[in-house]
Amino acid sequence: MRTEFLKLRRTVLRSAIGAVAGVLLLSACGSGPATPPAESSRAEPATSEVANPVADLDPCQLLTEDEVASFGLKKAAERRDVAGSPGCRWTLEEGLIAVAVHPDRSLDQLNVEGDQVEETTLAGRQAKMVKPAEGEGKCELLVEISDSTAAGISANMDDNNNDAACQVVNQVAPRVEAKLPKN
Repeated sequence: MRTEFLKLRRTVLRSAIGAVAGVLLLSACGSGPATPPAESSRAEPATSEVANPVADLDPCQLLTEDEVASFGLKKAAERRDVAGSPGCRWTLEEGLIAVAVHPDRSLDQLNVEGDQVEETTLAGRQAKMVKPAEGEGKCELLVEISDSTAAGISANMDDNNNDAACQVVNQVAPRVEAKLPKN
């Protein structure tokens, strides 16, 4: 039943996106003569052409069920937004893995106060490993996508072991990073 609901939801969302794109296309056509713009205006891209590299990125597509299966996948991807940003989580036998994409916040704009934060890199990208107080079973890696966007990869383990959570994050993060837009 849940799978059918998710398929229906995706179909409705795709239809809505298609309708909006059609309206935008029609409104862009205008009613003036169909003459090409002057040569000098072609060289400068319109601001609408400069898109946010993660605006359409679906965090549920950043990991496959096969990639999560080795951690004891119990429940398939489930959309869960995080602090107003698109997010997704996979329920494990002993915890969960989550990915969030922050299309309007840079790595430095993400709130990491009160936690242990270690500056690091992931495949050449700036990153921050964030651990809460011992015994919470959590770990998160925040990764820069661009100067104004970032992603978060986290794990929460039922055994309250932060190191185990960080091991999961360290194994999952390269798989997510490989699917993030490059600058």
